[in-house]
Amino acid sequence: MTGVDQSDNRSAYLGIKRITAVKEREIMVKTKECHICGCTEENPCITDEGPCSWVFETRAGHVCSACVVKLPPDPTRERYPDYNLMIEKVCINCANLIKDQISGKESYTCEIGLFDTDLDATRGSYQWFAWSGVKRRNKTVVKARRSCKEWKLRQGWQPKASV
Repeated sequence: MTGVDQSDNRSAYLGIKRITAVKEREIMVKTKECHICGCTEENPCITDEGPCSWVFETRAGHVCSACVVKLPPDPTRERYPDYNLMIEKVCINCANLIKDQISGKESYTCEIGLFDTDLDATRGSYQWFAWSGVKRRNKTVVKARRSCKEWKLRQGWQPKASV
């Protein structure tokens, strides 16, 4: 270690580490992405009203205007009849979500079969998930949701039929 100043090596090392940390921070700054459909500001959903816009942000991420259903107050609605509602177009709010008891546990699947893999299709059975897999969106559910064209509002959110 003769002739080498240790303090210079240490400051050079710290400088490299600091630059690396700044680059990592720049990489970590993401553009807004809808956590339901995956659209971004650069690549928005195109609706009848034009390009989508950001409606709100949840703990799961941002939500675009194409991925919500807006419901006015309705006294016949089973849930929250006095409120304007914005319902996310996610599996837990979809009429195609089937609930059943599988091996004594409450389980869920997609009636259309979007949760199913090729293996499930060859066996002729549905892929079932516990509520946590649907609510917290495991990878299969996220992939299904982003490709779903047949989302329908669940019965509990719809107004009751007048008698």
